[in-house]
Amino acid sequence: VGELLLFPVVIYAFRAIELGLEVKPDRVFYRGKGCPKCYDTGYKGRIAVFEMLVINRNIRRMISLGSSRSEIEQELKKPENGFVSLRANALRLVFDGTTTAAEVVRVISEDD
Repeated sequence: VGELLLFPVVIYAFRAIELGLEVKPDRVFYRGKGCPKCYDTGYKGRIAVFEMLVINRNIRRMISLGSSRSEIEQELKKPENGFVSLRANALRLVFDGTTTAAEVVRVISEDD
């Protein structure tokens, strides 16, 4: 995901829906303006979007017992685990204005 040279725009409803966001008329997102240096993409450089799974005792036990992916995901959603998914991390970057909703839709698949 690239770092943006920014100006505010109202997000297109279909992009918000693709990301599972609530469509609000006052919600402002950003898109890159573009210039010759960035070949009119509006992006400069790159920024990492990641998730990190810390395997605590409970998660380790679940893995050892052969728990399903969905069971482990449910456990990870508990606040005490501190897990931030790839999708949640990417959405944070959209809300911060670091990248665009369109870029997140482009690079993050629904399975991630």
